Amino acid sequence: MEYQEALEVIIQFVGWGGLILISPLLFRFATVLTKYILDRIWPITTLQIEHEHNGIVIERKIIKLNSSIPLVRQLSDVDNKVNKS
Repeated sequence: MEYQEALEVIIQFVGWGGLILISPLLFRFATVLTKYILDRIWPITTLQIEHEHNGIVIERKIIKLNSSIPLVRQLSDVDNKVNKS
């Protein structure tokens, strides 16, 4: 094996090793970018909070995130009780 061939093998090895090492970062970047794009297209406008006790829903609150009313007031004002079954 000549010097040039050995150098090409080493460069290839380093290149593939670098790609393998950076792949988790690229995967995370793609995940964050996808979530950002989807949130821009279809924003989350409501949030539903359920209080469960022993698998039974005791209380359910729906909060509108795009409302002008503060979130704390929405949490205290909304009172959607669910009957215990």
